[in-house]
Amino acid sequence: MKKTIITLIGIVAAVALFWGCSDDVTTTRTYVAMEPVIMTAAEARSSFEILPPVEIAESGKIYWKDGYLFISEPNKGIHLFDNTNPENPIPLSFVNIPGNTDLAVQGTIMYANSFADLLALDISDPTNIQLMHRSEDVFAKTVNEIFVDDKMGYLVDWVEKEVVEKVDNNQNFFFQDDRLFVRTDFATLEAGSFDANSTGIGGSMARFTINKGHLFTIDDSNMYIFDLEDGTSPELINEVYINWGIETIFPFKDKIFIGSQSGMYIYDVQNPTTPVQLSVYEHIFSCDPVVANDSLAFVTLRDGNLCRTDFSNQLEVIDIKDLTAPKLLYTYQMKHPHGLGIRNHDLFICEGKYGLKWFDYEEPDKIDQNQLSHIKNFHAYDVIPIGDLLIMIGSDGLYQFDISEKGKFRQLSHIKINDEPAI
Repeated sequence: MKKTIITLIGIVAAVALFWGCSDDVTTTRTYVAMEPVIMTAAEARSSFEILPPVEIAESGKIYWKDGYLFISEPNKGIHLFDNTNPENPIPLSFVNIPGNTDLAVQGTIMYANSFADLLALDISDPTNIQLMHRSEDVFAKTVNEIFVDDKMGYLVDWVEKEVVEKVDNNQNFFFQDDRLFVRTDFATLEAGSFDANSTGIGGSMARFTINKGHLFTIDDSNMYIFDLEDGTSPELINEVYINWGIETIFPFKDKIFIGSQSGMYIYDVQNPTTPVQLSVYEHIFSCDPVVANDSLAFVTLRDGNLCRTDFSNQLEVIDIKDLTAPKLLYTYQMKHPHGLGIRNHDLFICEGKYGLKWFDYEEPDKIDQNQLSHIKNFHAYDVIPIGDLLIMIGSDGLYQFDISEKGKFRQLSHIKINDEPAI
């Protein structure tokens, strides 16, 4: 959701634009460049601390457990709220975790990433959280689109800087509309109380989940499996290559559903140490979260940003009665679908800047005819339905709704987020 002014382009474009020029030319240009902000691994690890509540500047992943609400602020840390009264969520603390994007909770232990590290935190006292263990360098060297370099450290941000200088147009960069473009071969960096045994609930955009006493996490191409028998010291026991472009992970009973930019992967995790791939459902390249029940999987596909830009936005309903042979049943056009959630026969779909929709899917062939409600006055990114409570996050905040009355959203509260408008 942050604007990037430096744009990386392919070497072919650079050749086409400039290598046809034979004369050396220098030009004085004023432009806005972005200076990388680098944090070493030692700095990142020493920056961990528990702070009083702070304002949320950017929306991220959401998680719920035992009346507590967790909001991950991308690459900053985790905000913890007492949500026993959803009409009045009370901020408790902020866990400063550089490089954090995801979390999951089992019992009184919260697991969270910090760049390439995995942290285990005791949250039995949410106002006095303790770091129990840090597993260093267990994740890949490119972590959630943050470049990791063994010598330089982590690229954590870009800072705008106005530059006035003479430039040689035969160099490895050029300008257009006062923006600096860099050839890819020149760039060095890429852009209540807790139940002691239960696990929490994440949204459909999650990359962390817990199933059968194991933590499953994904990066862009791999699934990592951690044994949680000793909850305070998770042990990495397996790493499974899936494919490029995986994005989300969703647990259902003894199965794991993984959404990717090219399809949906279904794994059997009866033996969690060695997941068995049951099938792959392929679709056209697009962003793809997934949720499922015993017979159906629901996948939203959207264009824009890193997703395919010329693809229609849609909901796909997939028959998964035979997990080894999923098949497409129905496709419904949407505006710009993001995260989604299901409860009984209720289907909730976040439509980005177009708001939040509620459908009845009891008749899967008539979902488009059974839209129960549509609220449009906010941006909707992801949802968690929990009984009669619906938690939804978007760029302007986290909203909670009473959904006890079929088809009626009754807003309970709003936690403001000072984020930039999102699509």
